[in-house]
Amino acid sequence: MDTPKKPKTDQQSLLEDPMAGLEKMYIEQYLAEQGHHWCDLAKLPAKEVKRLMTEACMYASTKLAEMQAKVGFREEIRYR
Repeated sequence: MDTPKKPKTDQQSLLEDPMAGLEKMYIEQYLAEQGHHWCDLAKLPAKEVKRLMTEACMYASTKLAEMQAKVGFREEIRYR
């Protein structure tokens, strides 16, 4: 008999994927720049939420890619 799995806590998720915390921070940053917060999303129409979250996720992905590129460039320069 399978035992049900417990849902992961935020800390467990962050330990498994350290970039998740940064991604969440960037999503929150984007929403704040648009004048929103996580709790505001429940009050908005589904179409608006989808648009905001799509844009927020693209923003977060871009920021994470920039950060990773900077780290890569620094490492490349350091080891030349």
